[in-house]
Amino acid sequence: MNARLWWRFPNLEELGLHVKYKPKFPLFPIPEVHTRLQSVSLTFSLNRVFKSVGWERNFVFPSNLRHLNLRGCFLTEEMVLNIARLKKLESLKLHMGFPFMRLQRLRNCCWNVTNVEFPALKYLGLFFVQIEEWKASEESFPVLEKLVISGCSDFKEIPPSFADIPTLRRIELTNCIDSLGVSAMNIRRDIEENTGCDSLHVLIVNRI
Repeated sequence: MNARLWWRFPNLEELGLHVKYKPKFPLFPIPEVHTRLQSVSLTFSLNRVFKSVGWERNFVFPSNLRHLNLRGCFLTEEMVLNIARLKKLESLKLHMGFPFMRLQRLRNCCWNVTNVEFPALKYLGLFFVQIEEWKASEESFPVLEKLVISGCSDFKEIPPSFADIPTLRRIELTNCIDSLGVSAMNIRRDIEENTGCDSLHVLIVNRI
């Protein structure tokens, strides 16, 4: 793919790509050219893209992006910051956030976004993300409305700080371990005790 290709499509609103190799140039050489781009879906070929150092600098997204779907993306600190820079991002879906082939080296992994803020994010979906611990503050997801976690067999707990998100209305868990479900119910209880309202709906399907 030639970098000049992007200049031909300044009015793109949706984009889906399968990334097989490390790009030789940034995916969006000048991100602000694509001011109309609202939705991006990227699928990564795990064993090729992430072998090189500094691959994240090629994945800086246009600032107006509202929906981002990443499949097979290695969630390094720099990549998470690239996502957090999207101040209008409303929906984020992460599939297989850590490559299965690297599980042995990624045991006891922690996804720490305590000092990271996703200011407009309303929907967060985590699907088969292979990490065990998740740290976040109440400022990390200030307007989150819906959290979906599916197939994350190593996830032990939703951060207790989620009880301090006033907009949170729904948590859906599928094929997850018991402790994750317990943490969701604890968040629901804390919200009810603190606000007097039963505003959070928790759906748990197929505990493992």
